[in-house]
Amino acid sequence: MSKNDGFSMVELLVTVAIIAIIVVIAIPNLITSKEAANEASAIKACRTLGSAEIAYMGSNNQQYTDIQTLAANNYVDSRFTNAAGFLGYTYAAGTVTNAVGGGPPPAGFEFVATPLTGGGRYTYGLAADQVIRYLGAVSGVAAPAGLSVGDPVGKR
Repeated sequence: MSKNDGFSMVELLVTVAIIAIIVVIAIPNLITSKEAANEASAIKACRTLGSAEIAYMGSNNQQYTDIQTLAANNYVDSRFTNAAGFLGYTYAAGTVTNAVGGGPPPAGFEFVATPLTGGGRYTYGLAADQVIRYLGAVSGVAAPAGLSVGDPVGKR
């Protein structure tokens, strides 16, 4: 009579195969979840930039400014000026389609949140009208259902 002290090779292979199948299913969902979280953070960051511009304008004779000045005067975190970005996006002056009150400071402002590689799927923008707008998708990614470039985020 022999004593069984372990698992057979077949049992181990079946266990490894099951774990591999779970990983193959889970990884794409985790990546999509991370991108969605970064996109939500980018939208919130655009709102933060808009609020900072309004606060700056109220303190500076109804004049808008750029991100570097907002950061230098502590209206926003210095991470907004980081060329490497944060939370999957970079933030800079840019053109926002369909914006009202856009243009360069001091009369207006336009900021664009651009995703870093693997950071997000969509580009967003904000102008002086304080409306977050969808500006495009990363190459190979379809636009959100019902949105065109320049449409407000949340429009359905």
